[in-house]
Amino acid sequence: MARPSNFFTTLDGILVQYDRIGDEDYGNTGTDYKFYATDDFEDQLDDFIAEIRIETEGLYGPLNKIFSAGTYVDKPGRHGLGRAFDLDALIWRDRKLVFDQQPVQKPLYLMVQAIATKRFGYVLGYNYDAAHKDHLHVDDGRTVKFRTNFSVTNFMQECLILFWNKDIVRDGEWGFFTKTAFQEVLDELGVSYPPNQNGWREFCDAVIDEARFMLGANTLDVSRGDGYRLELDTDERQEADPSLAMADENAPTGPAIAVAQTRLAGKVDLTYAPMPGWRITSKSGAQKTWSLSTDSFADLYLGYDFEFKSDPPFRGLARTGQVEQSQFYDATDYRSAHGAWADFIVPTGRCESESNFCVVNAWDRAGFTIGFFQMAAHTGEHMAQLLRDVWKTMPEEADLFFPELKLGHQIGKGKPDEIFAVGSGSAVSLDVLAAPSDGLAYNPKYYHGRFMDFFNERRDRVDEIEIACAARWQAWVQTSPALREVIVSNAVAIARKNVAALHRLVLAAKLKGYPDGLHGIGMDICAAAMDTKHHGRRNRDKGQSNDESILNSLDTKAPLNSFRFIDTGWREERSERVVKEIRSLKSIFAGKTYDATRGTFG
Repeated sequence: MARPSNFFTTLDGILVQYDRIGDEDYGNTGTDYKFYATDDFEDQLDDFIAEIRIETEGLYGPLNKIFSAGTYVDKPGRHGLGRAFDLDALIWRDRKLVFDQQPVQKPLYLMVQAIATKRFGYVLGYNYDAAHKDHLHVDDGRTVKFRTNFSVTNFMQECLILFWNKDIVRDGEWGFFTKTAFQEVLDELGVSYPPNQNGWREFCDAVIDEARFMLGANTLDVSRGDGYRLELDTDERQEADPSLAMADENAPTGPAIAVAQTRLAGKVDLTYAPMPGWRITSKSGAQKTWSLSTDSFADLYLGYDFEFKSDPPFRGLARTGQVEQSQFYDATDYRSAHGAWADFIVPTGRCESESNFCVVNAWDRAGFTIGFFQMAAHTGEHMAQLLRDVWKTMPEEADLFFPELKLGHQIGKGKPDEIFAVGSGSAVSLDVLAAPSDGLAYNPKYYHGRFMDFFNERRDRVDEIEIACAARWQAWVQTSPALREVIVSNAVAIARKNVAALHRLVLAAKLKGYPDGLHGIGMDICAAAMDTKHHGRRNRDKGQSNDESILNSLDTKAPLNSFRFIDTGWREERSERVVKEIRSLKSIFAGKTYDATRGTFG
């Protein structure tokens, strides 16, 4: 095909170079080059690069150079028309994105891919096929619109998993679970399904916003007073990437990332005493234990040194639910405030902590887990949400026990409910997906590494940080009925949210026997499904997701019995335990069914 007479050497004023002379040049060394393309396609590329600059230069400084594998090629297709472009790398002052690094630079990669997707009808990237793993291909061979083909579905699935924590598989297949997750996000955005062209672009803009938030919270600069900059072993500044994954969150496989970082401003002050007479002591024996004494109480048991046998092992403080010196959840104390939901959460509370508000777990991969509903630090929708509720409800008590933690609206930074660690005049966002700094394995779908580090810097040993945080939490939960009320309200809110989500899931699945979703379904069945959702169990031996496992059990002749056998090993034991607890409450649950219109049981 005839080569266009027009060519460019810059896009939006940024030098573009060819980097495919030799294998060692790719992503590293460029050569000045004439990139032949039609005039109007060059204009489209100018606008594409301009938007990338707008979204990224506040994070990484000026965009200095672009590496490309080319535009016009004498072959059929859009390249042969001078209407296609292959992007190899983007180089900013403080960051470098090479497009074969998608797994370890996923938030930034998906931001750029989203900018491309809202502008070009064809965008082929890392997950499309082997030929596109080292560049992002864009062309205008079709209109920009929502599609359910392989390339677009792959992009959507990556975004739904990373930015919205959806429990789906990235396989490029437009199936029930992908569609449901996508519809849920569109509902949040106020976009109808299927989205028209404007709606599709709104979704892409939401991806860009989520990526920028994630990346922005990961690249705060001490010189600007933001208190944090992470340094990797290379000379490129970039976030602790949440994309170096292990295959299974419950099967540790060893260090997933090695990070050398500066110490976070606003770490826990180990010298701080929330109460007069504050003193932590330890005793050695068959198991080392720790206790807290103040002027108000003596020898409050904090927990013992426990090692979880895995490869590599996790180790930390454990305070189990059987300890007598505790505050226990009693549903009768909360029925006036929460009605039937106060009873509904009992089985899960018993399974998680023996209904003990004081349980602390700092010995597994979550880093730090608290409360009778066991809210875990590694998931933003669990412990982080609990702390948001606490800090908004009782800021004075929060300031007494954890003065280092603030919400964005309290310090005029970030989003209003974003969690920051403050200290030395700086503020550091903890509310972001990032790798934990201890180098141990993690799942990139939801890990809040900085949040974990604040409460437990090392998951392979008992350290002073987790002891100090456990002591503060124990003293607070023991002495504050108001805190316990917020914990219960948070647990009820989680249960209600999960049941409502499961109702929508069952409606969409059109299960036989559930024409109205969970509306009219017994409290016992709903409790078993909710607990499975909350705990994240799934039939691993069948390759099912959490949602698929729940639907599978519901769609049986004896669903409650089927819920006993979800998952394998100790997780299946947990499934058996929750069904046993539900059956023990038969007299309380009997006759109560879910009312989806009111969001309660009657």
